[in-house]
Amino acid sequence: ELAKEDSELGREIKERIDAWNLVSIDILEKVVWEFIKNHDENSNIIFDWIPRSLEQKEFFDRVVKNFKIIYLNLSKEEWENRVLWRRICFSCQSTYSRTYEHKFCEKCWWKLWVRVDDSDDSALQKRIDIFFSQTVPVIESYRNDWKVIDIDAALEPEEVNKLIEKALNLE
Repeated sequence: ELAKEDSELGREIKERIDAWNLVSIDILEKVVWEFIKNHDENSNIIFDWIPRSLEQKEFFDRVVKNFKIIYLNLSKEEWENRVLWRRICFSCQSTYSRTYEHKFCEKCWWKLWVRVDDSDDSALQKRIDIFFSQTVPVIESYRNDWKVIDIDAALEPEEVNKLIEKALNLE
């Protein structure tokens, strides 16, 4: 959300995201602290893609105590295939898979588009390399602490959603 803001921090975050670089630890700390301080200590919070590196893990472990990691397990080949075929609504940001055959969003009827970094082989490979070199070690370290819940992301989206809801006791 911050990357959409026309602020110094928002522009810096957007620039890093667009280049598929991880947000620096100092920016991550500012964002997480700001978010946490604006929520009740008993709130349930979902952090998406945090932590992604061992440096981020060190910070995250100091700040967040009681948590679980939902790991959407998907083969490298299927991940590449899904990203290459992903379409996103220009207006509401809804995401559609390769099985969606229309050129317009079913929710708001805006045109669908492909992110530049989804269609660029080198950008896609960079994202994959970052994931395996930096994020997988973080997941494995949490796995040793029994904090990881593996979910087979190759299942149909509805089934994956049900498994996530069950893992988070939201059913």
